[in-house]
Amino acid sequence: ATSARGFTVASPRLRAASPGGLSPRPVVRPRAMLLRDTSATAKDVAMLGGEGLMLVQGVTPETVMTGVALNSVLAGIAVIRGQKALTPAGLLHAWILGVVLWATLQGTGWALCVIYLVFGSLVTKVGMAKKEALGIAEGRGGRRGPENVWGSAAAGTICALLRCAFPHHAMTLQVGYVASLATKLSDTFASEVGKAYGKTTILATTFQKVPPGTEGAVSLEGTLAGVGGSLIIAGAAVGLGLC
Repeated sequence: ATSARGFTVASPRLRAASPGGLSPRPVVRPRAMLLRDTSATAKDVAMLGGEGLMLVQGVTPETVMTGVALNSVLAGIAVIRGQKALTPAGLLHAWILGVVLWATLQGTGWALCVIYLVFGSLVTKVGMAKKEALGIAEGRGGRRGPENVWGSAAAGTICALLRCAFPHHAMTLQVGYVASLATKLSDTFASEVGKAYGKTTILATTFQKVPPGTEGAVSLEGTLAGVGGSLIIAGAAVGLGLC
């Protein structure tokens, strides 16, 4: 039960009966203390009710509404300025992704995904003229659609949602979120730079030389760029305190 002052009863921990024969009284613990205490049992958490459970999972109405407001403003600005990084459908799905990440990982997790999007969009433009001439450039002039949004962020979003469902494993899942974005940006850097500047392209399955842009092919230039892409996300995650 929760008192008017915001204190929560932790039922498994009861005080001993007093000498006067009074009934045992449950230990009263502040709500915030219980939410931070990773040793709190499921029964402790359940006694907080629906609102408390939401707080334990790290998602509150306030964070959801903040995510909706922030991402709506940014999407509106992007439309007004005629952004060309995303298709209209891609922008809608990016808005959904942004709301989910802000609600689950708050500003730091959201910011890391924005960094991924910015660098991923920029590297797509590298050597665009050459890639278009060879017919190996990204379609739609490099603009990303819903399939690109979720192809890049689905694994990370799952980690973010699981982090809320399993708070005892929050750090592990948080690192999983970071790793998913680092892996994807590495792949994007390797692919785009390799197609534009790769001098020798080798097919990974046969080790034979193939034209740039061949699926499954790698080059030294693209591989080095991929390492750089992963380091960008790793460095940003450390700076943001995500890992």
